[in-house]
Amino acid sequence: MWIFVLSLPLAIISQFAEIGQEVAENLPILGDLFMWLSIPFYAAVAWVFHTMERIGRTGENPFEGSANDVPVSTIARVLKFIYGKTQENQKMIFQNNFRWYMMLKSSDQY
Repeated sequence: MWIFVLSLPLAIISQFAEIGQEVAENLPILGDLFMWLSIPFYAAVAWVFHTMERIGRTGENPFEGSANDVPVSTIARVLKFIYGKTQENQKMIFQNNFRWYMMLKSSDQY
């Protein structure tokens, strides 16, 4: 990606100069300065490619532990707690769910 971004000005300057010569036939002032428009064009294209590269690098390892990653260890702990083999855990989950169900049922106004 960096080779493309760093070599892009070499390609677009000649293209902008060629387009500038065609524009100079109708608008001589704009045609002479058209090549300078390659600088903001290059900045926009380089920014887009750099941003896509950063987004790609962030998304390629979703389990590394940064702020936007999937909390796999938390999910595993919850699943282990819910589907654990001990009778006490299952009984406690049933009791808690039953309490929530009764509380929600008593607050229904439908």
